[in-house]
Amino acid sequence: MISGDSWRENFGQRLKILMLKAKIKQKDISDTLKCSQSFVSQVISGRSIFANDQFGVVYEMLSEVGVGDSDLNDIHRMFIEARANMDIKDIPIPVVDSDPLKQMIIEDLNELTQKQLKEVYRIMEKMKIKNLDQMADNAGI
Repeated sequence: MISGDSWRENFGQRLKILMLKAKIKQKDISDTLKCSQSFVSQVISGRSIFANDQFGVVYEMLSEVGVGDSDLNDIHRMFIEARANMDIKDIPIPVVDSDPLKQMIIEDLNELTQKQLKEVYRIMEKMKIKNLDQMADNAGI
């Protein structure tokens, strides 16, 4: 089992890599968060972890400078794991519906990136509109 320190260390190491890729400095983050550069250093070294709202700001910073969806998803997952001190895969997500097809779809949706989920949502909205149009045609409206 990984200790809480290790979860934070994994998060800090990944954050450091993304910061290097994005050319974001610790000072940029500390200035934006209005916290000490020492605190940001502690997060990167795994000795501390951001509060949820602080991470949200850092996430936006990374997103704004072009960090990709896959990297953003990874750092978000690692942040949750560091906060919870456990692998996110160990957190049970209950499926309300017992329909096996729906369960398979939900499992597949959990694997998608944010960009892919937006595309799925767009397609679903088109399907809803098409169904409404068909219902209106059938009703003679």
